[in-house]
Amino acid sequence: MYKTNVSLFAAAAIALVSLPTAGRAQNAGAPSGVFGNGHAYYHAVRVAPYRFLNTIVRLHFNVPRALVYGDETATVSTKNAQVRDLPFNSAGIHVQSIAVDGRRVRYTEDRAHETLHIPVDAGAAGTRITIEFRYWAAPPRGLYFIRPDSAYPHIVPEIWTQGEPIDNRRWFPTWDEPNEKTPSELIVTVPRGWTVIANGYLKSHTAAARDDTWDWNSPKPKSTYLISFAAGPLVKYHSSLGALDVDSFVQPQYAALNAQCFRHTKDAIAYFDRIIGVPYPWEKYDQTTAERYVYGGMEDVSATLLTALTLHPAIEEPESGCDILISHELAQEWWGDDATMTDWGNVWLHEGFATYYDELWSGKRFGESEFEYRRHQAGQAYFQETRQYLRPIVDRTYADPLDVFDASSHQRPGAVLHMLRYLFGDAKFFGATRAYLLKYALRNADTDDFFHTVEAYLGTDLSWFEDEWFERRDYPNFLVGDAYDATAHALAVTVKQRNIDGQPYRMPIVIEVYWGTAVTRVRPLIERNDQTIRIPNVGAPPDMVLFDPNENILKKLTFSQPVRRLAYQLAHAAHIGDREWALEQLAGMTHAQNGARLSAMNAVARSATSDPFYGVRADAMAAAASFNDAATVGAGLRDADTRVRLAAEAAAAGLDGAPSSVIGRLRELADDPNPDCAAAALTALGALKAPGHLRCARTGLESRVIRRSGRIGSACGSCRLRRRSRARSHPGTYRVRRP
Repeated sequence: MYKTNVSLFAAAAIALVSLPTAGRAQNAGAPSGVFGNGHAYYHAVRVAPYRFLNTIVRLHFNVPRALVYGDETATVSTKNAQVRDLPFNSAGIHVQSIAVDGRRVRYTEDRAHETLHIPVDAGAAGTRITIEFRYWAAPPRGLYFIRPDSAYPHIVPEIWTQGEPIDNRRWFPTWDEPNEKTPSELIVTVPRGWTVIANGYLKSHTAAARDDTWDWNSPKPKSTYLISFAAGPLVKYHSSLGALDVDSFVQPQYAALNAQCFRHTKDAIAYFDRIIGVPYPWEKYDQTTAERYVYGGMEDVSATLLTALTLHPAIEEPESGCDILISHELAQEWWGDDATMTDWGNVWLHEGFATYYDELWSGKRFGESEFEYRRHQAGQAYFQETRQYLRPIVDRTYADPLDVFDASSHQRPGAVLHMLRYLFGDAKFFGATRAYLLKYALRNADTDDFFHTVEAYLGTDLSWFEDEWFERRDYPNFLVGDAYDATAHALAVTVKQRNIDGQPYRMPIVIEVYWGTAVTRVRPLIERNDQTIRIPNVGAPPDMVLFDPNENILKKLTFSQPVRRLAYQLAHAAHIGDREWALEQLAGMTHAQNGARLSAMNAVARSATSDPFYGVRADAMAAAASFNDAATVGAGLRDADTRVRLAAEAAAAGLDGAPSSVIGRLRELADDPNPDCAAAALTALGALKAPGHLRCARTGLESRVIRRSGRIGSACGSCRLRRRSRARSHPGTYRVRRP
């Protein structure tokens, strides 16, 4: 599940802007806040006294009043002998009757724990029991009615569900924890002409005079939070991968955008089939967009739900692309829906895998540099979070299950999975993770189960790795220095760990030394707080020293180097993360003395205009603005890549006294047919208080381009800005909710 509903390009940019200023010693420090806002407590894993054999839910609605009426039949089997009580989670459901094996019973309700207690008399383990619930509800969450109102009288009505983490209990009674799975069938009656999309395959569709009934059957067991449907007057885009239907459904007004967003889904499925080594596990794959959706996306079994805000016209590519969101939710059809966590404290088994696999898909579709850049951004997002709080990846201490949907369950474990791949290589990494997926297919597992399976496959003990990276709440903080011995032709590299808990991390880390046309590479085991690595056969003072090239280890790194070497690294390092790190160091030299500032600024300018990868050029725009380098920012406003132009527009807003050439180019971009560029230009003009900026903003507000795209909020911002601020990174665009 993606919690954010801003554009993913924006989210990545936001993660970058909060980094500590580069180029200064960064000792690990305590975060400013507390996880769970001081209300976190330990959540023991609840265990149901029964197993599901099936769950059938029949629904119809009073749409104007936002009411759901349900008739549910749950068939269970007791786990033990002498079971006298069957607990079902229920929150705000008005139960009209409950029958056990056809006989109406009197039940009790524990509202404080959102639980119905149903009396039974099951003497033997394995006793089969059928419970029927008749009820109605007006759910505040879990099931959402989207209807016209005074603010949006023309909105198209729809109904959709969002069960994760614990909200399906608001529209049907169930065991609302991830550690029990059930086959399911949803029989949903809706207004005539509506389409219903749900888990599994379409068993039947019948039309009556005033309504339609859709019967979706999903015979494979799934955790109950993954049971879902979406309903409304939807438009379908069909594709397929062999015999697998791969369809997407959008609101009628967005029909022309359907294929633009979803046409590559089947390619992503084919890629995941191959790289995971396990075929797609469900009957079909549907994706449905939802208006006013509360998150970015949700990986319900075979029927993913996504925010309608992800839809966009072709002119907004590539900055508004759907690939990250689509591939993230798709990956969880394997990692999460098939092999499922036992409890919310192990949610990384879903979200960490999904994050890493959406990064892998980015690399497959857009190239290896994109994969490296996505990993770099993920690390930045995690370190932004560490400024607020620290927590271990496996964590059952939280206030609300939603708390654990953060960078410590997404980006951090994604990076740790990459570290496993770095340690053992592709064949062993993908083989070991495939073994886990096969072992726990349609079952539940926790982190210990994962590592036991991986260890058995690899034939090695990984308890140290699990303890360090999944049970500790901090991260390695390296302080590195080097000294060249011209007589011995050797380089001494000092490595200090200054971690928050005082304990060192253990990891083999590559160090590369470049001089002239030669390179020396070593891979020492770093395992103490203070170590010195002596690297022989270094024929001359180094041009570049890379500690952990390609950022394979999640870490903070302080490595003081002269501008000459940083500039060389920014220009010549092969991997994106190494160039980004050098860029960050140079950006921190705005107050350097004795010509170092000018040298750093020139190195940034060269990167901003000539780096072959758009992301480095885009990030260099913020660095150029920190030097008040208007010429470089102006050049960025004419870059061929929209994402770099957007970064330059944001950077221009932070210039002190922008020249007329920059102002003129921003005015041109304010009329750009791309609404992202137009809105960003208007915002920059407002921040700069350029002559006529209010008139320009008013014109922009009347622009059909900006109104059609929902960027009105961005354009309005240009009228309201009252002070300048230094740009720190390239922006994405917040999308105003469309009616």
